[in-house]
Amino acid sequence: MRPDSCPKVYNLNFFDRAIEGFADMSHELVKLSGYIDWHRIEKALEGHYCRYGRKAIPTRMLVGLQMLRWMYNLSDEAVCALWVENPYFQYFCGQKLFQYKLPMDRSSMTRWRKRIGGEKLQELLIESLEAAKRAGALREKDMERVAVDTTVQEKAVDHPSEIKLTHDAIIDLAREARKAGLKLKQNYRFMAKALLRKASGYAHARQFNRLRTAKKQMSRLLVKLHQRLEHATKKSGMTELPPALAEKIARSTGVLLQEHLGGKKLLVWHAPEVECIGKGKARTPFEFGCKVSLTTNINPAKGGHFILSAQALHGKPYDGHTLATAINSTQHATGVEVRRVYVDKGYKGHDYEHKARVFISGQKRGVHGQIKRELKRRSAVEPIIGHAKHGHGLARHRLKGEAGDRVNALFAAIGFNLRQVLNFIKKFWYAWIMAAFILGFLPKNRPNPLPNL
Repeated sequence: MRPDSCPKVYNLNFFDRAIEGFADMSHELVKLSGYIDWHRIEKALEGHYCRYGRKAIPTRMLVGLQMLRWMYNLSDEAVCALWVENPYFQYFCGQKLFQYKLPMDRSSMTRWRKRIGGEKLQELLIESLEAAKRAGALREKDMERVAVDTTVQEKAVDHPSEIKLTHDAIIDLAREARKAGLKLKQNYRFMAKALLRKASGYAHARQFNRLRTAKKQMSRLLVKLHQRLEHATKKSGMTELPPALAEKIARSTGVLLQEHLGGKKLLVWHAPEVECIGKGKARTPFEFGCKVSLTTNINPAKGGHFILSAQALHGKPYDGHTLATAINSTQHATGVEVRRVYVDKGYKGHDYEHKARVFISGQKRGVHGQIKRELKRRSAVEPIIGHAKHGHGLARHRLKGEAGDRVNALFAAIGFNLRQVLNFIKKFWYAWIMAAFILGFLPKNRPNPLPNL
């Protein structure tokens, strides 16, 4: 059922404590909560709730927890634990009275992300930019000239290997057969585990012939397990396999045949969406995850640089073929027409229709004056990517599936933008207090400390 909005008026009991009574109302989180239009967010997300049943948790509560999670690069468990201890977290999430217990289960955050999906979360990114505008940290003029670049959003998986993939296929296939009620005479679970341990020793000792033999033996175990499954299915009289078991059998068949078949290879058993991407870095020749396209303003606004759009891209697309989508997403999020785009050399042969608006690093033709100065600032997007990776969860995430990749990329951008607004509020109030101190406490008619010469 649709949730209620957080109440504005409370009936205080003897043991209740209003947060406004003991907290600092000039704190940056309190100020930020006033710049966000929570009613607009509730209206945008109300279509994802049914009309009947138990009332859901207030939207501001869940959205606020998600924002805090990515603003401070926390896990779901950590942000829920800090929410109980921190009155400013509670005020940001719409609470007026201090709560001594979390009014929901931690898993509600996961279910809420699955329900909303990546498309509607674009509204939260738009609202983060609107909050920056209301705070005075960003203007529409600052978003007319942008820099676009791509990076790799890594998945929290082990380094893929062929023998580990086959081992996981054997374990998961045997488990799914047991759930379906099939009785296997042998599931090869312990044999696969012992063989994997031997193979890791062979790889460490660089005994590649033995390692190659171990891979073949592991593949034979998977073939034998397929034969056992076929025999058990006939023996049980099952006419149709359960969908989950049929999907696992098809995926394990692809593991056996992917060396001979072209197309996308399966690298990680429990995360089929993981891709091997080489960006030409010396320290990390290969990264495992998906590409993410980020857009930022080329010149710093009053609040610094902001992420204007973030998109998770699957299928390892060429950078130049993602430029038109990135600019259209930026214009949708900001409501401002992009007049100049600055990119690196990886965007040669791009698909954006306005070719004259795109300037590539190293370009000589048509580069002069202000364009030349802004083209030198093209690399300003690189530290933005670094901050989003190491400070807001873009580096290595644990959300499931392609939908999890899209959600994490968008929330990393939202967390980065809101953190920029927080920093701007801190600097603004510090400058205001210092100005008030200097202008208010210094006497107007001060005597000259130096003698008149």
